[in-house]
Amino acid sequence: MKVLIAAPDRDLLDSLSGLLALRGWEADAAHDGAMAAEKSRAVRYGAALVDEKIPLIRSADLIKEFEESGIPAILMTEDPGARGDAVIKYPFTPEELFSVIGRVAAGKEKTENE
Repeated sequence: MKVLIAAPDRDLLDSLSGLLALRGWEADAAHDGAMAAEKSRAVRYGAALVDEKIPLIRSADLIKEFEESGIPAILMTEDPGARGDAVIKYPFTPEELFSVIGRVAAGKEKTENE
């Protein structure tokens, strides 16, 4: 599976890309919302991780654009009150990351096969 990671912190992008590679997933990184949106139009992703502080495009708008194009998106946030199947709160473990990506990607496959 190919995953798009949209986050302004290059160290975070590198860390997440490395974790996804350990799982056998391919990652593309974007350090701002405009770059992430452009990449999502050119490549078919199984899921997208979006940091709440992504610059140039609000994270909520970017997630909406992804979901409208069929890419399940996961919000990465520090907000302790954030809830939902497509939310992961910092700090998270690799197991939590793999679980939420797997869950949203499985939902996409279910929708496509119905």
